[in-house]
Amino acid sequence: MNFLLFAGASAAAAAACSVVRDGQKDLGEEEGSFHGPYRLTDDIEIQATPGHTLSCVTVLVAKSNLDERPVAIAGDLFERRQDIEDERLWLEAGSEDPRAQRIHRARIASLAGWIIPGHGGPFRVDASVREKLNKQQDQAGPSTEGDVI
Repeated sequence: MNFLLFAGASAAAAAACSVVRDGQKDLGEEEGSFHGPYRLTDDIEIQATPGHTLSCVTVLVAKSNLDERPVAIAGDLFERRQDIEDERLWLEAGSEDPRAQRIHRARIASLAGWIIPGHGGPFRVDASVREKLNKQQDQAGPSTEGDVI
């Protein structure tokens, strides 16, 4: 799992993810919910990206030496780069809400220059990746009452 890439990182991000997941009131949200984004620092933002699990979050790092766009530490929102071409890879890995996951995959790709997935290496997000994910999002259909998105 790619969280091992950040073994020396501050525990603040992990603690914030836990706070986000628990929906604590100090985030200014209703109890039990988090819709974010939650700004951890000037350069780090946590966004709710339910899909793989309903409590999934993505960490966006604004400044990096990789790109002008943020780097998204996306966890299992993306299993690996290959799941953009073959949706079965992330669907078979498990998704509590495939529709929401499709929507958040496209949304995060629209923001990020690079994605660090839950498994596999980081990958660059280019126009073709964004186009494929937007098409998959369009296949998700319209929102309905009770959606987690």
